[in-house]
Amino acid sequence: MSMLKYAALAFVLSGCAAQAISAQVLSAGERTLVIQTRSDDVASAQALADSECNKRGLHARLSIKASPVKYIFDCIE
Repeated sequence: MSMLKYAALAFVLSGCAAQAISAQVLSAGERTLVIQTRSDDVASAQALADSECNKRGLHARLSIKASPVKYIFDCIE
């Protein structure tokens, strides 16, 4: 396979990986998380918040929907 084909394949795969990430943690305090999603997707935000809070033995509760793509969660017992 030529180098151009490898480069094209890498470009396509990197785009697929970026689209697969639907939510990300913008900031994390001891008991507060700010999650941003690619669209109005509270389910993805909740799943990521649950995962992050579970690392501390806690559960995520949506506190504020700060914008259509930004959510603030509390990690609670």
